[in-house]
Amino acid sequence: MRPRDLWRLMVDILSRCLQETAIIPPEQILDETLENCTTLSEGEAMLVRDTVSDTLHFERICEGMLNGYCDCMRRNKNDRFSMYLVAYLIVFRYTVLGGHCIRDLLYRSMSTSRLVEYLEYMINSENLMQYSYPYWSKYYDANFIMSSVCRPLSEIASHVKEDVIQWLLGKTAVGVVCVEDTENTQKDSKTTQEVSEKKEEKMLQRVANNVKKQKGNVPPIEVREMLYTIPEKRPPRIDCTKPPNEAPKQQKKVTVPIGFSFMTRTPRPAPKVIEEPVCDTESVRPSPERLRQLLTKSVPVRMTAGAIRREAQVYLKQMEDEKRALEKVEMSLRDSREFEEWQKEGKAHDAQKREAELLNRKVEVQCSAENAIHKRKTLEEMKKVESTQLRADITSMIESSAAEKESAAIKQRNQTNRLRRELDEKRKKAVNRAFQERFSTAADLRRENEQLRGEALEEEDRLQTQRLVVIQQIRQLRERNRQRKAELMEYNIRRQREGPDDVTYGGMSLVMLREELRRVKEESVALEDERRAHFRALREQEREKINALSGICHDGRRNMQRARDEERRCKQAEAEKIEMVKKDEEEKRALQVHGILKQKRRDRRNEQIALKEEERKRRNELLLLAKDTSNMEENHWMQQELCVINRLTSNQNERFQSGFR
Repeated sequence: MRPRDLWRLMVDILSRCLQETAIIPPEQILDETLENCTTLSEGEAMLVRDTVSDTLHFERICEGMLNGYCDCMRRNKNDRFSMYLVAYLIVFRYTVLGGHCIRDLLYRSMSTSRLVEYLEYMINSENLMQYSYPYWSKYYDANFIMSSVCRPLSEIASHVKEDVIQWLLGKTAVGVVCVEDTENTQKDSKTTQEVSEKKEEKMLQRVANNVKKQKGNVPPIEVREMLYTIPEKRPPRIDCTKPPNEAPKQQKKVTVPIGFSFMTRTPRPAPKVIEEPVCDTESVRPSPERLRQLLTKSVPVRMTAGAIRREAQVYLKQMEDEKRALEKVEMSLRDSREFEEWQKEGKAHDAQKREAELLNRKVEVQCSAENAIHKRKTLEEMKKVESTQLRADITSMIESSAAEKESAAIKQRNQTNRLRRELDEKRKKAVNRAFQERFSTAADLRRENEQLRGEALEEEDRLQTQRLVVIQQIRQLRERNRQRKAELMEYNIRRQREGPDDVTYGGMSLVMLREELRRVKEESVALEDERRAHFRALREQEREKINALSGICHDGRRNMQRARDEERRCKQAEAEKIEMVKKDEEEKRALQVHGILKQKRRDRRNEQIALKEEERKRRNELLLLAKDTSNMEENHWMQQELCVINRLTSNQNERFQSGFR
């Protein structure tokens, strides 16, 4: 289908959908129109369906574009539906369809000046923000407007201007340039006009004479048109003894197709548009590529004791949650299994009762049937006797059997009601018992969790008090050392003041002083060793705990990595399967399209052959039906002789020229 007809079809469907939406849904209108239009191909039908449905979806965007254009340029709203389609195709489908396809669709959809003005308004970001943005902001948020409407338009503005607007301006009407003839051309034209006028006069005289001779028998119009065909002049004979005046031209090389220009041109860098934030509180979101890099990049974490404890606590919490979930599932499965077993037993018991009742009923029916047969035999033997009594007996038997049936039905109905009530009571009791058990188990779990939480808090308090006690002891020892140093200093000062003799060693001999120093050093060394042993034991305990926690963290990371690897492999396998299915579908579709196109070409070729055959037959019939067959045959043979002569002369020229090459 031609682009113009395709555009009219889309405008017609869109106008019906927007005007009859309250009565008929748009999908039904689309389906009905596309079913009735049999000349559309699959690609064109898909294009029409997608374009109309998406235009209805983004109706507010198209309406805001049209209102802004009318307010800016002071124009009316004629061609409203065409304007909607133009806005949708430029904003959302330009990168998919391309400028060549869109300009073929837009050509002559409305007046060229109005269309070019509308396109220039769309690619002008200042006009959009001033006139269309206030209308869009009533229905959409600022992020959607900037990212889905304004940014794509700014990116394709240069391409729209080059591929669409300039092409449409080149299609407008232009003036014709007159070229003055030179003297030689004027002389040649005069001579050719004189010769042609003479030949026409001769042909007219000949035709007039033929008409007079035939006394009104005028040949058909096809034959009369052949009279005005002037045969070509014979070319002059070639003198083979002389070389040609002009050298033969070299034959041009075969042109090599270079392809389309858009396949070789380099892509232009898109202009960077710096968007001003709509409000100060808007957060700058990273691009998807940057976000993917940040997520895949491994962040180095310093594995301190606190980090190991936190990570181990996370994994222990996950393990406790999984264990608790499994216990809940086991409890629910156990409870449901008991209830299902009890329900199955009840159903089996009811089925047995029902089977017993059916068997009893069958036995009763058989007995009654046997009694009826026996009575019928006896009645047949005594049928000629006491007919009235037999009729009365039969009626009484019928009434008794009806009463028995009614009583049996009432009894069965009462029994079923009683069984149903018993089953409802049992079901309610079982449900209540199950709920009570669930509530009791949940309360027990809560109490256990609270108890464990209390024990953990007590353990943390104990460890904290133990650390505080150790810190207090360290501080006391430091304070004791500080006091000893102060006492020694005061003692030395006091000794210096009291006794000026032997002030250097505090009134002590060198032996006593060495002994005192040795004793003090031994005490300090013992205290330091004791403190170091205590700290070493504490550090060993902490190291063992951290090693255990790091082992838990290592196992958790390994399990998590294994799960992620398995999930990644599953996703890759699914993606490969989907890709294979897509490839198979594309190959099937390509083969199907190839077959369809081949059949279409074959049908078109057969149709052209048939048309040519009909045209040849029609011409032959016209020629055979012509009355002036002698003149027609004469002209025909003259044309054939001219063709033969021309062919011979051209062959001679080629042979002569090939001799000089």
